[in-house]
Amino acid sequence: MALVIPFSRGAESPCGIIIPTRGIIREQQKLLTRAPGWGRLRNDFIKASPSCAACGAVELGMQVHHIQCVHIFPELELVWANLITLCSDHHLKLGHGGNWKKWNRNIVEICRLMLEGVVEDRDEP
Repeated sequence: MALVIPFSRGAESPCGIIIPTRGIIREQQKLLTRAPGWGRLRNDFIKASPSCAACGAVELGMQVHHIQCVHIFPELELVWANLITLCSDHHLKLGHGGNWKKWNRNIVEICRLMLEGVVEDRDEP
C-alpha cells in the first residue's frame, strides 16, 4: 500500500526571499527573515526535542519545522506547539514534499507512522 502525502502550496515569503540552500547555512539565513526570538526558540526546541520525529536520528544541523506554514499562519511562528524537529532529509522530503514552496498538513501523523514502522521511508517525496 503506497502512502499518499497531501501537500499544500505555500505562499511566497513576505519579503520575497527564497533561500534554496539546505542544512545549517539555510537555518542561519532564515534568522534574517524570522521574527525576533526565533533563533532562541529554535535552539531551545532542539535541546528539548533533539531527534528527528520521522526517523529518530540525532545529527548536527537538526532542523525545526513549522507544522502550520509560517507564511500562511504567521501568528504561529513562535508557538512551541507548532514545531517539530526533523533531520535535513526529512525536513525537505516530508515537511515540504521535496519543494520548499510546499508544506505538509499531516507531518505529525506521518512522522508518528514512520517511527512506528507502519510507513516506510521512500526516496521520492
